[in-house]
Amino acid sequence: MKAQKGLPEAARQTVSDLNRLVGLEVRLVAEQVKARALKKAVSAGAAAGGAFFLITGILFLLAAGAAGIALVLPWWAALLLVGGACLVVAGVLGMGAMVGMRRSSPIVPDETREQVKEDVRWLREQKT
Repeated sequence: MKAQKGLPEAARQTVSDLNRLVGLEVRLVAEQVKARALKKAVSAGAAAGGAFFLITGILFLLAAGAAGIALVLPWWAALLLVGGACLVVAGVLGMGAMVGMRRSSPIVPDETREQVKEDVRWLREQKT
């Protein structure tokens, strides 16, 4: 009779431990995602601030360049030349950004994702 009480209690304890393990792993994944997302958010904020001042400076330089070109060409041709050059530079920078985003690592680490998948698979096997 004592063995029968011990087995159900052990089963309950195992299920409780598994639930706790899964909960802890989910919290670990959440913390890892939060930490990586925070790093990316801080970087994005710094990039946005830098981009604002960069754009302001570039606009002044482009205006000065167009004014200088307008001394030898009609004003519309000077603006067209400067605008076309801006579009070319924007295209090159956009392609570089796209390549960089594709090469960056995912937010959730592969090891963590695989561990959670394995735990879920194991829990499903235990239910059947």
